[in-house]
Amino acid sequence: MWIRDSNFGRLAPNPKVAILRISDTNFTKLIFDKTDTYQTQRIYLKNVPLDAIPKNLNAMQNLVSFVAKEIPLQKFNLSQFNGLNKLQRITISNSLTSIAIGAVDLPALISLNFHSNQIQKVPRDIATLKSLEMLNFCFNKITHLDMSVFNGLDFLQDLKISHNPLLIINSPTTVNLPALQHLHLQHSHLERLDVALWHMPKLASMNLNWNNLTQVNNLERQFPKRAIVYAAGNTWNCTWLNEAAKVVVIDQQDRPRC
Repeated sequence: MWIRDSNFGRLAPNPKVAILRISDTNFTKLIFDKTDTYQTQRIYLKNVPLDAIPKNLNAMQNLVSFVAKEIPLQKFNLSQFNGLNKLQRITISNSLTSIAIGAVDLPALISLNFHSNQIQKVPRDIATLKSLEMLNFCFNKITHLDMSVFNGLDFLQDLKISHNPLLIINSPTTVNLPALQHLHLQHSHLERLDVALWHMPKLASMNLNWNNLTQVNNLERQFPKRAIVYAAGNTWNCTWLNEAAKVVVIDQQDRPRC
């Protein structure tokens, strides 16, 4: 079912619809009836006036994917999805300023995508979502990040925090991400980075393109051999760069800047 370029008052989708897609449409209320048995597996919303998650969303027991792009929603509470045991992916973009995780039971959730919002910090309880494999906070307003906030995400493979005004990444305690393969920190404002307490034995790549770095402290001792470090757009200390290149693969996409 695809609704587009329309105007509604109350919009109550048919429970038998497998895929619900609504775009460029005005409505005053999106209604899900808690007494119905919904067959809906995927919801896709784009450019609609959704400033609150619809009530009774947890009636959608077959829901696998929820995507909402270009919506005015500012505050997001994951508890509204609690109990959706088949839900695998959530994507929300545009206006979010705050996220609440809380004590939720979402055993199948593997992808959480909050790209292109106004978020200033990663929730301290993000590791409650233990099944996550992909986490995206790209294009937000994050300036400070404590990497230990991700401890407990033992299945996380892809962590995207690029295109933020990141000034500081600190690690007061050991950062243990045993499954992490790809870390995206490009197009930030980082001047210093120390990975002494990072334990990422499966890391295949870290993207540091277009920061303000001169070196990455302890990189040679912490990262797996032959991991790729994307390094373009920084002004590196040449001595450090040459030593690091003995352990990891430095990919600058152009001539070395040091």
